[in-house]
Order: sequence, then C-alpha cells, then structure tokens
Amino acid sequence: MKTKILCTSDTCKTQSVKALLYLQKDSFSEELQFGDEILLTVGLDTLKPLMNPYAFDFKRYLKYKQIHFQTYVRSNQWKLISRGNGNKLKLLANKIRIFLLETLRKHGFEGENLGVASAILLGYDQVLDPETRDEFADAGAMHVLCVSGLHVGIIYLIFSSIFSFLKKYRNGNFIRGILLLLVIWLYAFITGLSPSVLRASCMLSFIIIGESLNRKSSVYNSLAASAFLLLIMNPLMLMEVGFQLSYSAVLGIVSIYPILRKRLYVKNKILQKIRDILVVSLAAQLGTFPLAIYYFHQFPLYFLFTNLLVVSFAGIIIYVGFSFFALSAVSYINLFLAYILKKCIGFLNFYVGFIESLPSSSLEGLVVSIPAVIFIFLLVLAVFRSILFRNKSWFYTALISVFFLGFLFT
Repeated sequence: MKTKILCTSDTCKTQSVKALLYLQKDSFSEELQFGDEILLTVGLDTLKPLMNPYAFDFKRYLKYKQIHFQTYVRSNQWKLISRGNGNKLKLLANKIRIFLLETLRKHGFEGENLGVASAILLGYDQVLDPETRDEFADAGAMHVLCVSGLHVGIIYLIFSSIFSFLKKYRNGNFIRGILLLLVIWLYAFITGLSPSVLRASCMLSFIIIGESLNRKSSVYNSLAASAFLLLIMNPLMLMEVGFQLSYSAVLGIVSIYPILRKRLYVKNKILQKIRDILVVSLAAQLGTFPLAIYYFHQFPLYFLFTNLLVVSFAGIIIYVGFSFFALSAVSYINLFLAYILKKCIGFLNFYVGFIESLPSSSLEGLVVSIPAVIFIFLLVLAVFRSILFRNKSWFYTALISVFFLGFLFT
C-alpha cells in the first residue's frame, strides 16, 4: 500500500514510499477497497529481519516488491479521505469481481464453500479460512486456490475446443486466435489482473499468436519472449517466487510431459485422461520442487493422488462457475448450476481434507542452499534423460550431482 510521510518542519519534505500496513480489524477497515485513500497518523518501522532460519524470508520477498516499511494502525489512527483513486482499469476489474462475489453470496455460498469458490473462480482469497489454506498446502493442492497458469490453461482448453470449428473456414484460424486472446485477457481482467495471471496470459498469448499465424514456433522461444517482455516492464519480477515457480513449472511440463506421455501409451480413453493428469502433475512437480523446498521448506508426498482429482474438479468448477455467472439472472437454471457448483466444491474440500489427514502428508523442515538447488535440478534432468534415452554421459552427470549434493549436505 502506498503512503506518504509528511513533515511539518522547514527542513522536511514530502516523501512517497511503499509500506505494508496492518489495520486493526473492525467494521470500517473491512469495508476498505482498492483505490481508497486514507490519512495516517503513525510512524513507519523497517521490516523485521528473518528470525527463524528455516522460515520463509518475508523481508526478502517484500524487498523485491520495493516495500521496505511496515506498521500497525489502530482504528483511531486513520481516516478515509476519498475513494476511486488509482488505476482505473484495476478499479473496474475490482468492481466486477466484488459484484460476482456478491452473486455467490446471494445464492447461498458461505463459509468454506464461499472461500474456495471465490479463490478458484475470482482469485479473491480474502474470505478464505486459514485452516482451509493450510489443508490445501499440506495436500499439495495450493496451486488450485491461487489463480495462475492452471486456471488460464483450463480456460484456454475450454474455449479452444469451443472455437475449433472456425478452423474449417478461410481465415478462421486467425479469428479463433483473436477470440482466444479476448477470452484469456477478459478472464485475467475479471480475476483482478494479478501478477500470476498476467504471467500465464502473456505466455499463452505468444503461443496463440504463433498458432493463429500458422507459424511453427518453438514453445521455448514463446516462453522466453513472454519472460523477456515481463522483465522489460519490471526487472525485479525475476526475483519473485511466483515468477520463478511459474516458468519452472511450465518448462517442466513442456520438456517432460510430451516424452512421458509418448512412452506411457494406453488405448483406453479414460486411462489416457488419468495418465495425462498424472504426467502433467509429475512434470510440473519435477520442475518446481527444488525451488519449493528452498523457499517453503516442505514437500507434499501425495501430490500425485491429490492432483488426480483436484485438477479435474478445478476444471469442472471453473466451467460450471462461469456458466453460473453468465446465467445468474435466469431463474431455475442459476439455482441448478449453483447446486452443482456447491456439490463440486464440497467434494473437493472433502478430498483435500482426506489427503491432508493421511500420515506424513508432507515433509517439513527441509533446508537446502542455492548450490544444492542447482545440483538437484541437474540431478533430475540427468536421471530423466539417462533412463529414457539410456545415455551414459547423463548417467555420469547424475553420479557427479549426487557426489556434490552429498558434499554440500555434509
């Protein structure tokens, strides 16, 4: 949150900084929205350093967002000055999101169901219970609650299938690409234009543009181009955890998924769907788990079982949810869709809670250094390529990685 330090002496001047504010919870602070301007009568404290060496370095995380101050604000230390300030596009996106959130409330969504529905469909997690958040994190399904590449990818697959008939017509592929771009960026707009959605939308946009122009471009080039564009706008984004995890997950999927999918051939279509979900989950996990351990010091052991149903139900929830929003004004149909949506979310919560309750659902207290992260990535790559392609050079590379990892841990 941006704030200003006002000095009344002759030697001081106004200074604009970014600060993290903790407002005392009351009826007034809960009504604050994006774009509200408030006047504070408090001093700012510097961010506290990391006290526990095994915890997430929150100070470092905020530093790369150019936030260097924090403070606690009591109810009598602030007052509302004006509303509707800031980026007009984000203001409009926030109004639409609040309207859709109220639509969920009017149709009986509350408690855990409301929190999960708003997080998955709208990227709004302020009504999400901390207990629910912890359950999803321990079960390895936290990515479902954070609107990201998974959700944008599902939207892309749904509408890509809907618009596939356009390929039969002249210039139909070009029109299909324009419609897909409009849908993806409309979804990014509705979900609040969060950084994770912007990253995923940017990545997919480059891929869609290449397809619509009938160009056979490398997916790695498209990823590199999207990363380059985002880093031009904000170079510090490179140090953000979300940026690193997003691109490492996508790189894991595009490099590992096609190979494993081809090797694990099955004829049955139902088994093919199960295989695809498991392989995508495994590929994404292989691409991200060294960084996840480095930043969060834990690893979900049952992530394959979790994602087997969680990813499928996330797709169903998104499909039913946006159908519900589109038809919320139509009597009876909206009640039917709301009922289906509640049942899907209820089952999702039950399944995640069941996985989280299993013994040793996640390994915690894992600590690795940056050199160890590099060698773990190298070990994963070397083992993968040596097994699939029976390459001795990659086998020796894996042995060398194990040796250095043992040295580092010793």
